[in-house]
Amino acid sequence: MKNKDVDEDNVDVEQIEGHSGGKTRYSYRESSHGRKTVVNYREASNSDDSEDEDISDTDEETYKPAVEKRTRYRGLNSHPGPQIALCVPVRQQVPAFETSRRSPSPPPIEPEIEQRAHQYPQRVPARFPCQILDPDRLAITKQNAWFFAEEGALDPWANAYNAYRFGHGPRRSQPYRQLHLIGDPMFEDASDWSENIRWAKEQHSAFGVTGWTEKAIHMATITEHRVRSLWVSEEVVASGLRQE
Repeated sequence: MKNKDVDEDNVDVEQIEGHSGGKTRYSYRESSHGRKTVVNYREASNSDDSEDEDISDTDEETYKPAVEKRTRYRGLNSHPGPQIALCVPVRQQVPAFETSRRSPSPPPIEPEIEQRAHQYPQRVPARFPCQILDPDRLAITKQNAWFFAEEGALDPWANAYNAYRFGHGPRRSQPYRQLHLIGDPMFEDASDWSENIRWAKEQHSAFGVTGWTEKAIHMATITEHRVRSLWVSEEVVASGLRQE
């Protein structure tokens, strides 16, 4: 402990000055005449510096402005962790005009057509005679079927007699195929071409008629007869399709 006078302009309540690599601490008291007297004097060590640094560091870490704390809490609330998303199906409303366009109401069935449809299972086929074919005519046989079939066909005969081999209709030139030998058309096909094939197959199975071919005059005769007699195939009755 040392007492010494210090100029009051250079001394605060506690003054720290550099002194030979360390620090000097002064503590004073003020007399009634306004004179300040140093009452405590000591050299500061490195341990004191570390304590001051630790205290300052602690104070800086402990002190958190209110704005920073609110920001931290707000951030925690904005990221609460994994959440489960609830998927609620939304029913899509379709305008009335689109609904009517998508599902049109079927046209009413005429009573006469409905009555004939119910009588169809009991109907008996009527024989319609035709001329006998010339045995020396040009024809597609098993020997020359490869010439009329598609290239690379595994079964030239079946391919040449396919209902759609030459398009959706009959051949326009010789040799003309016999209708009862042509393959079955697609079930949903209700065209005159398909119905003529089905009619000729019925004539062959019921009466053994083999003279109807895809020649133009034969096709016109069969179509006229079917329309006049109101003949329809089982496929058309089952599917409810109408002829074009």
